[in-house]
Amino acid sequence: MKKTTRMKILEAASEVFGDKGYRAATVRDICKKAGVNQALINYYFNSKQQLYNEIFSSIVESVAGSYPLSDFVRPEMTKEEKLKGLVITMMNRAFGLHGIGGSKARLNILSREMIEPTDAMDMYLVTRISEIRAVGYAIVTEFVGDKMSDENKFRHVLSIVGQCMFPMFENKVLMKTDLMKEPTKDNMDIMVEHIYSFSLNALNGAVK
Repeated sequence: MKKTTRMKILEAASEVFGDKGYRAATVRDICKKAGVNQALINYYFNSKQQLYNEIFSSIVESVAGSYPLSDFVRPEMTKEEKLKGLVITMMNRAFGLHGIGGSKARLNILSREMIEPTDAMDMYLVTRISEIRAVGYAIVTEFVGDKMSDENKFRHVLSIVGQCMFPMFENKVLMKTDLMKEPTKDNMDIMVEHIYSFSLNALNGAVK
């Protein structure tokens, strides 16, 4: 399929934003990469910020849409199944083909956004993180009931999510130190089982 001018701009901008970050990237950089003039960027997107916002929101919604929590965590499941479903969701969003780590540009943009947040963080990513926070809290509560403070419940959610997401951002370093294997499907399944078992033991032990 022949790429439209709009598609060329989006692809070029994704690479430039990923390489330089939102603040350092310039419209001139994007124009050069896409092979278009600035008037076309203004025509399609009005501004650099609007262009970035569209790319960032597309990444967030695409990843969440490819691996929706509701596919892996359902009301009829046991608490153990829900916990594993949460881990599977997060691992897919991190390492799946359509996840953040499935594209260098996506990973670079998200990594830079974590270091230098823009308005896009509040506009798009926080909502998705809040969804994970709420589902994780409900799962942890099923395990511990009222025997744990809300603050500690959220620490457990952070621990579970962190185990899934941290390796995505640091996978090259972790692989060089043999702390992580290449994120193939088989290795990802092994990681899912480990994170699930580790988290399950922690939650069961927390209420003894």
